[in-house]
Amino acid sequence: MSLAIVGGGMVSPIAMTARQHAFFAAAGVPAPSPSPFVRDTGERIDVRYCRWLGAVEPLPSRLMQMAQRAIEEATAALVPEVQVSLLVVTSAPRPGLSTELLADTARAIARQRRLGSMQRYEGEAAFFDALVDGGNTLSKPGSQAVCIVAVDSAVNVDILADAVLRPPSPWARAPLPHSEGAAAVVLMSPPNARRVGIPVIGALRGATTAMGNTRDDNDEPADGVAMTQVLSSMPSTESIAHVFGQSCTDDLRAQDWYFASARESARFGTACVFEGIEDHVGRVGAAAGAMNLVYGLSVLRHETSALRAPSDSFLAWAISPDGTRGIAAVRVGAP
Repeated sequence: MSLAIVGGGMVSPIAMTARQHAFFAAAGVPAPSPSPFVRDTGERIDVRYCRWLGAVEPLPSRLMQMAQRAIEEATAALVPEVQVSLLVVTSAPRPGLSTELLADTARAIARQRRLGSMQRYEGEAAFFDALVDGGNTLSKPGSQAVCIVAVDSAVNVDILADAVLRPPSPWARAPLPHSEGAAAVVLMSPPNARRVGIPVIGALRGATTAMGNTRDDNDEPADGVAMTQVLSSMPSTESIAHVFGQSCTDDLRAQDWYFASARESARFGTACVFEGIEDHVGRVGAAAGAMNLVYGLSVLRHETSALRAPSDSFLAWAISPDGTRGIAAVRVGAP
C-alpha cells in the first residue's frame, strides 16, 4: 500500500485545526473551562468540551459540527472537479447514541458536505479498516479521492451517567478526562494527486487490524498478541522514532502496546517517543485512531516534537472497546 495523503483536519477542546494541535500541545496549552457536569454529591465529573459548542449542545449536533470542521480543513486543497467518497467512523451504540441515531448522523454529515457515497464504521480501530477500504476504493477505475472522518463525544448526560455507574478499578491508573473530537484525512492515489496538481503532505504506507482477546468489557489479561501481529505487519525499511497511540489512555492499551513494542523492539530507534493526542485532550473514543494519525502528521510536518529525529516515518494506533487492534504506518511528504 502506498497512498497519498492530501489533507488532514482535526478539532478538539484545545484547538480548531491540525496545525494548532501541533503547536498548542507542544506549548502546554491549559485545559479548557471547568466541567459543568457534577455528581449528585456535588463533585465535578472531569469532562473537556469544545468551547465553541458549549456543554449543552445535543449530541448529534455536536458530532456533525465537529466532523464538518475536520472535513472542511482536510478537503481545503481539493479542486472542485475531484469526486470524494466519504467513510465515517463513529462509536458503537451506547447510552445516548442508538444505532439509528449514529446512522442518521453519518448520513447528515455526508449530505451537508455534498460528498459521494458514504459508509459507516464503529470503534477506534475501525479507522484503520477504513484506511484499507479507502485504498481498495481508490484502486477501482473512476475513483478519485476518499475522505475518512472519525468523530466522537462524551459530552452528554446519558454517557456520563453510565460512566459514573461503572467506575474504573481503584487499582487502575487514574483515567484521562472524558472529552470529544474529530479528525479527517483525504487519500488519493499518487498518480491522481500529481495529475490534478494537489500537494501531497504524507504517504500511507500500510494499515491493518486484528481482533485481540482483551476487551474493555472483560477481565482477560493483556498479552499483546494481536497488537504484535498488526505491528509486525507494518513496513520496516527504516527505524521508527515516533509513535502516536493510546499508551497513556488506560492500563489495557498501555500494557498491550508495551508487550508488542518489546517483542518488535528492533523496529524502533533508541530514543523513540511514545505519545498520543489523548495525553493532551482527554479520551476521545472512536476518534482516537484518526486523531493520532492526523496529530502525528502535523507534529512532524511542523517540527514541534521534543525529539529531533532523522526519520520522517511514524506509527499511529488505537484499540477499540471490542478488542480490535489497529495500526498504520505513515511517512511525512510525498510517496
